[in-house]
Order: sequence, then structure tokens, then C-alpha cells
Amino acid sequence: MIILDNGSDNSSVRTIFLSGLINIKKKYNIKIELVYYPPYHSKYNPIERLWARVEINWNGFLLETVESYLNFMRNLTWKGVKSVTKLKEVKYQEGLTIDK
Repeated sequence: MIILDNGSDNSSVRTIFLSGLINIKKKYNIKIELVYYPPYHSKYNPIERLWARVEINWNGFLLETVESYLNFMRNLTWKGVKSVTKLKEVKYQEGLTIDK
């Protein structure tokens, strides 16, 4: 089961997203069930709740560099748990299409 927020990148109509899931399903011979949070119900989505906490803590702090952002996130705690923050630089291929 994959829980999703129905954002534009993982919408159920995104053929690239669905194609990737189909490839994973075939590779590992598993069943995948997509479960979407209802629109505008961020209170159910843990990552949205975390981002709300981040925004409160930022409170207008200017994050001018990647290092300032990483330092900020490394000192963030949520529900008594300190965040684990790593920078992962990935260049995603643009312009991917799939034949219908």
C-alpha cells in the first residue's frame, strides 16, 4: 500500500508515475495498492503536519543557501524526535513520455 496526497506528481492520471509503479510491480512480483488522502485534508497526512511545523519554526528566517537550510533542518525536532536530514542531489530526466 502506498499512501499518496494526490498532488500533481503522483496523481492517478500521471502516466509516467503509473508506469514506474507497474515496472516495480513486475520486477518484484508484488501487488501495489494506491491510497489517496482526500483533497484538502492535510490533517491526516503526517508529512503535511511536519511541513506545518517546519513553516512555524522558519517564521520568516531567510534560507539563502543549501547549508543554512540543512542546518535549520538538522536542529528541528517534531514530537520529541530530532530530524534526520540529508542532501540528495538527483537530476531527474525531463520530457519523459509514454505511448498511450
